[in-house]
Amino acid sequence: MDGPRLIRREELAASRRLNSLCFRGIVEEVDEEALMASYTPPQRGGIQVLCHRGVPISQIDIVHSRVNVYGSHLRIASIGGVCTHPDYREQGLATHLLDYCARKLTAEGGRLMLISGVRGLYTRAGCVTAQEFEYIALRTRISGINGLRVRPATEADAPQRYLESTRKLS
Repeated sequence: MDGPRLIRREELAASRRLNSLCFRGIVEEVDEEALMASYTPPQRGGIQVLCHRGVPISQIDIVHSRVNVYGSHLRIASIGGVCTHPDYREQGLATHLLDYCARKLTAEGGRLMLISGVRGLYTRAGCVTAQEFEYIALRTRISGINGLRVRPATEADAPQRYLESTRKLS
């Protein structure tokens, strides 16, 4: 097994076929020349793969972007196209890849991960599904009111599972 790692140019067509098989149930014909000619390796993110004998068998696509929230820039990473070839499912490959990608996007400066879809894979990783929102609004002068104190977060505030996964990256 090779990976997790960024996809290589020569694996693009196999990646496209894997995506088509997993999401549409068919193996799509791919114009390999055009696909390879249009590929530019990303500076951050990109399609992360696990390969067997040089062929992607599990993959996740990460796209980085920035949003402006009340004048502050927030780096986000969107996760999509998560799939594993049917012959390799139930082996924890997507879980391993998702964990790797979460650590990778954090190392690349991502501070919020958005995932399309609702699956056990995501809930087991501690993700909150769409339409379940938590809303907190802090005013700039709220510190000290009614015993409330605002302070920077520390390692002690993070769940143990998150701390263990980030230490594996080092």
